[in-house]
Amino acid sequence: MSLEVASGIYHWYTEERVTELIEQLRQADLVVGFNLYGFDYPVLQSYTHAPLRSLPTVDIMDEVQRATGCRVGLDRLAEATLGVRKTASGVEAVRWWRDGQIDRLVRYCQKDVEITWRLFMFGLQKGYLLYRDHLGRLRRVAVEWKRAQGAGYAERGRQVGG
Repeated sequence: MSLEVASGIYHWYTEERVTELIEQLRQADLVVGFNLYGFDYPVLQSYTHAPLRSLPTVDIMDEVQRATGCRVGLDRLAEATLGVRKTASGVEAVRWWRDGQIDRLVRYCQKDVEITWRLFMFGLQKGYLLYRDHLGRLRRVAVEWKRAQGAGYAERGRQVGG
């Protein structure tokens, strides 16, 4: 699932269309996602010789983990920063795929992309994100996404999130 922000259009890719996704990622001014380096890029790398890790990327999970020293999930960031929760977990998404509940899976993925985009824009505009630590204390983590700022992304641009 991806969002092309300039057009506001969500794109859903199956394995049959993976080359289209990779091409869209390669043409994007900036790729924004959550756990791109740990999951999405390694999965997609088997379909291309292009070095995906060299794409202009903001991986929110990676940025937060480097700043805090711990892994903070999308749901924890979304709830503390935006006051929203994910609609399900990755485990449920895998079950929906296996059960052929593709419409449900698409809705789940689209919501995750939306939350990721909203977190990115919040961090870009405010310079921080919020999360609750393992003791339930509200924590602030500074984020400085120079790739986005340097490209003037807050004002313009095509972006892909996923």
